[in-house]
Amino acid sequence: MKEAGAAELLKTLVKEWLDVSFFLWNVDRGRADVRFDALPPGTW
Repeated sequence: MKEAGAAELLKTLVKEWLDVSFFLWNVDRGRADVRFDALPPGTW
């Protein structure tokens, strides 16, 4: 029974980590878009 609990906990942790990673990736991508918009056309 303890193994099942550990597996559930691990799945929850992985899901949380993926959610956070995806959120941070989107934030990072948004910053990158802003940086690109700030550059004059033709420099990227």
